[in-house]
Amino acid sequence: VIALYPNPTKGELWINFPEIGNQIAHLKIVDLLGKLVYQEKIAQPLSRIDLSGLRPGSYVYSVQQSGAVSSGKIVKVE
Repeated sequence: VIALYPNPTKGELWINFPEIGNQIAHLKIVDLLGKLVYQEKIAQPLSRIDLSGLRPGSYVYSVQQSGAVSSGKIVKVE
């Protein structure tokens, strides 16, 4: 189970991924047109990402690890 918070966010977003173990997960965030706006490799159960450079709006995230993909929506506010 992956949790992203706070959502909506003003820029700082935490990803809680306790099952990551010693593997690496790949986070991708796209806008509603499908354009990649952020990507990062995640190797820790709790990671902070900075989305302050994104415009306010809705985005879709996906986290891929070992062939499994989790996805959801992120809302960025001012």
